[in-house]
Amino acid sequence: MNTTFKETQKFTQLWIWVILLAVGGIMTYQFVWGNNQSQFRMDEFLVSVVVIFLVILLFLVWKQSTEISEKGIKIQVFPFFTKNYKWEDIAECQVIKYGFVGWGIRFAPAYGWVYNIKGNKGLRLVFINGKKRLIGTQKAEELQEFLKQIGKV
Repeated sequence: MNTTFKETQKFTQLWIWVILLAVGGIMTYQFVWGNNQSQFRMDEFLVSVVVIFLVILLFLVWKQSTEISEKGIKIQVFPFFTKNYKWEDIAECQVIKYGFVGWGIRFAPAYGWVYNIKGNKGLRLVFINGKKRLIGTQKAEELQEFLKQIGKV
């Protein structure tokens, strides 16, 4: 019997990387080979390069790790936070398919705080205090089976 469900997700969508690298490349091209170099100040260019670099770095290191056991749920959204939820604080949990609410960390009135890297399936939690959370997953079927196995659905 498997006693823990674990999943780690990262931003691997090709289109995100194409956009980030294209923006960085266009900025560099415009500065280095553009006809109107006098329009750009070096400090503005450097700030832009640093911002693009930091955004790319953020997407490289950002990962969402979910660990579920008979004790509760642990979610880590690195480099931002780690949260632990005990089963006794959770009134309801359900693996669902949901409409697009964006990726990353979002607030959606229907789901409360949403932690999602990609896709449209997740673990919906409703706490006994009425708060809600939605944790995205790429392993919906495996998660559903695990929750049945430990008696949570």
